[in-house]
Amino acid sequence: MLTDSAIGFCFLVLMVTLMAQSFTIPSLFDLPAIGVKGVFLGYAGIQALVCVFLFAFLKETKGLTNAEKKMVYAPIKTTSAAADTAVQKAKDEET
Repeated sequence: MLTDSAIGFCFLVLMVTLMAQSFTIPSLFDLPAIGVKGVFLGYAGIQALVCVFLFAFLKETKGLTNAEKKMVYAPIKTTSAAADTAVQKAKDEET
């Protein structure tokens, strides 16, 4: 099922991010130019950017059924029925 693999991928990204933070934070604390305060401010800035990104690009799915949720994030088709009809009429006029 796609949702299971998507949840697994999200969990993998979370674990890799936490591992990267656990390795980088101690060395960043020791840098005199950054220090403890700078590390926390840097990570707070990253989290603020993530919140803005999520607010801007994540669509609300509260109250939708599973089928409706899949339609919200479904890829947009480049052609529509009206465009297909217009192409077919143009082909019919040529012949």
